[in-house]
Amino acid sequence: MVRNLRRRTQQVNILNAFWQSRTLKRFAEYSEPSLMLVKGTFQERGALRDAAVRVTEELKSKNITTLWAVNVQLSDRATRTPNALDILKSLAAQALTLGDTAHSQKSTALSCTQLRNATTAKEWIGILGATLENVCREVYIVVELDILISSVPATSSTDEVIALFCNLLKELKGRAKRSIAKVLIVTSRSWTPLSKTTNVFVETMLSGPPPRAKPQANLRRKQGGTSTYKAALRTLRR
Repeated sequence: MVRNLRRRTQQVNILNAFWQSRTLKRFAEYSEPSLMLVKGTFQERGALRDAAVRVTEELKSKNITTLWAVNVQLSDRATRTPNALDILKSLAAQALTLGDTAHSQKSTALSCTQLRNATTAKEWIGILGATLENVCREVYIVVELDILISSVPATSSTDEVIALFCNLLKELKGRAKRSIAKVLIVTSRSWTPLSKTTNVFVETMLSGPPPRAKPQANLRRKQGGTSTYKAALRTLRR
């Protein structure tokens, strides 16, 4: 809903070159747990969020399981601003509702204990991984990185969050036999270059000015004169 509202006054437009990029295609076709980072400028953070929402919509329309967390920036004083742990709890809660994991009484009790005792980002990432481990299908996780780190623009915080998701994928690749987790992270912040691996993809957001609106009929009449206006009417009548 917020994305649709922003479309009416957006300052940047996501170019087709981004949606048609080879990197995005390779990420979608990769058959193992993988990570994709989409980088944009601070001015493009709205476009980054819109891209994350559109990717989520496309995946859900194709019945592909998708967990997601994107900042909507609603100005509501009655609502507490979620912190990083709240976001990870939300992702874990979404994963727990997938409904196709078979838990024994022992594993269920263990999960309840982990949920009660988890207090760090690493522990909640572990719960998310344990939940996804037995999901028998492809799962996408779409996240805006900025809502998972503090307001301090420290590269180390960015690197730490990316490292958590990289470790999650490594563990899933080693343990899971039937699920393929793919993490897509959008961010306007910088990070330390990652080591080159086959399951990590990096793409830069390509954006430009919004498309110019077509002139209204009365404006065209003023600009083109009576003959142009009559010609337009004849075209409409046809």
